[in-house]
Order: sequence, then structure tokens, then C-alpha cells
Amino acid sequence: MRTWVKLSKVGWLVVLGLIVGGLLAAPAGATLYQFDMDSDQDHTGVYYTEAGYTSVKVTTLVNPPTQLYGWVTSPAGTPAPTGQRDRGVITGNPQSDLLRDFHFDSADRTFEMAFGAGTYDVTLYFRDKTSSHDTIQVFADGSLAASVDSLPINTTAIRSFSVSNTDGALDLRFHNNAGTDPNWIINGIVVDFTPVPLPSTMLLLGSGLVGLGLLRRKWSLKR
Repeated sequence: MRTWVKLSKVGWLVVLGLIVGGLLAAPAGATLYQFDMDSDQDHTGVYYTEAGYTSVKVTTLVNPPTQLYGWVTSPAGTPAPTGQRDRGVITGNPQSDLLRDFHFDSADRTFEMAFGAGTYDVTLYFRDKTSSHDTIQVFADGSLAASVDSLPINTTAIRSFSVSNTDGALDLRFHNNAGTDPNWIINGIVVDFTPVPLPSTMLLLGSGLVGLGLLRRKWSLKR
């Protein structure tokens, strides 16, 4: 025999609030960000951006909270034009617009993404149609995360890694480790970002589970 356990109106409101709070606190899913390091070396204002990607220029500077991604300081590779190259169409390559152009420098430069604390699954693309490069290193939040020891002419190198970030902003520092060619390059950055729930969010989620538990206990069995 089932017996109803009576709750006051206030009690039911509390239970309902706990359940709704728990549902609203469900962690958000992953968000994909795709960046194409575009070049306007001829200063014509024409950029070739890969479909589905966001254009990043050498002048795109990060400035949270209004600008959540970009260079901390602009690449300034020499000779001019500053820090950018467009090698033209790569015939037969479906990612020609991504791989034809790149940013570069001999000095270290940092690209920051301030999407929040969480897991950043990063993929980097490297290619130069007309020149070779070597000893490119990428540091994620200060630790070596990827390297390209040799990048022959007109070949693509892809490097992937995952970083758990707690301060809300992932820093990628590009460095050339004294190779034959003095410059690092980068054509594209793809990030699959999964946020971590805030402590207050976890509290709400726990409260929602408590609310469900209370509802379950409203029925009791008598034998």
C-alpha cells in the first residue's frame, strides 16, 4: 500500500526549485573555434579565409572581455610585409585557403584564447608553399606542447594536443629554436573547448539531485 507523504506548499516550492536549479546547472557542451591566420601582404584588403573559419589578421589583438582571441602582440617578421605571407592557391588541396597564407616571426609571439577554464583540444596547421622551415615549437601555458622539427617546402604538418586550463585563458607561445630558418610560422588553429562547471554550478547540480531524491521519497510502501 502506498501512502502519500504530505508536503507544505513551501516544501513543494523548495523541491521544485532544487530540481530546476539542477537542470539549469547541467554542464555546457563543447564549442568548436576555427581560426585562419590570414594575410594581406599586398595591402589590397583581400583575405582568403577557409570556409567555416574565423579570419585572424596580424593586427587581431586579444582584449578580454570584448575580444576573446588574438595575438598578445602582432607578429612582426621581416622582411616586410610585417609578419604575414600569402603564397597563392595550392592546386588540388581542399584546404587551400587555410594553407596558402600564414603568420610568422623570428621573435616569440603569443596567441591567447580567453574562452574560460576548461579543456582546450588544440590542432595546429603548418605549411609554406615556397620555403622550408624547421625547429618550430609551441608552448601551451608555458609547457612545450608541440614541435615541428622539419617542414619541407609545400608539405603540411598537423600537431594536436590537449590542455586543461584553470585561469580562463590559454596562451600559445610560438618559438623558433635556432633552426636553419629563423622563423616560426602558423597557418591555422582549431580548438574544441569544453568548459568546466563553476563551484556554484556544481552546488546547484547537487541541489537538483537532492530535490529528485526528496520527490522519490514522497512515496513509502507499507506491507
